[in-house]
Amino acid sequence: MMQPLPPADSLLRPAVHVLIGAGAGPSEPGIAECLREIFPETCWRLTLHEAVTAQAAVSLVRSVRIHLAILLLDRVDCTPRGVHAFAPASPLGLVRILRSAWNLPIVAVAGSLVEAGREDEILASGADCVLRHTRDLRAIRYRIEAMTSVFYSRGRLEVAADVPACVKNQLRRWDGIAAVAFESFKRYGRVVIGVEADEADPGGAKFTAITANPFGGWPDRRTRQLALSYDPECEILVRFTDLGGRVRTERLRTGPEGNIPRKAHKIGLLNDTLRTARLERKMTPVR
Repeated sequence: MMQPLPPADSLLRPAVHVLIGAGAGPSEPGIAECLREIFPETCWRLTLHEAVTAQAAVSLVRSVRIHLAILLLDRVDCTPRGVHAFAPASPLGLVRILRSAWNLPIVAVAGSLVEAGREDEILASGADCVLRHTRDLRAIRYRIEAMTSVFYSRGRLEVAADVPACVKNQLRRWDGIAAVAFESFKRYGRVVIGVEADEADPGGAKFTAITANPFGGWPDRRTRQLALSYDPECEILVRFTDLGGRVRTERLRTGPEGNIPRKAHKIGLLNDTLRTARLERKMTPVR
């Protein structure tokens, strides 16, 4: 007997993966309820991943593209599991490694540490905010949206006053720039897409696939961090000079209404978007 196929619209919604470092004991239903309000199923495919130990949390982040970590620091088990097992030695160590290695937005729920007046220490370790109880999550739902907006910031750039028209035009034609980004990734590996005005085409733009120099690395520390942590299938990195003369690198994730770069690339192969796009490669100079 044939099994019914899942609804196609659910497969087209962007995925949101949240790590909950909850430790042993009963789960916290309030966390799931709050996250479903922030990422409703009509727009997102929300998946929650629970980790009892710090080692399990690190292993999960290595294998799954996580967009937000909610860590219950009083409950996460940091006991070593085996001589050769890699795991942070403390809850604050877990915060540090998730921030430094994967640049994850982190909400720390730390009742005992908050009561001991150690909020600043937790923030210095890399947490975006510190709560006393999980029930406080609802009070910061808009901060959670802001923390994860790095993945969904295309709309912000489209209306920003200091973003050049050539950049805004390409972001409004998301499938085109997403296809170029994925084509560049297939050719060269992790890339930053430089966007600048095309004098020959007032409504278009010239693209540059900026790649790392094996001897000099990326242009700066922030760009390196973004290049190593973005997901090429769902996100792109763009670099441009804004109207104030500042060079900016932005990490953009496909919104609910768009196609992820991998799908946009397939569309681009069929409709000649990639054939007509002007793309050059530029390797970062040795510093």
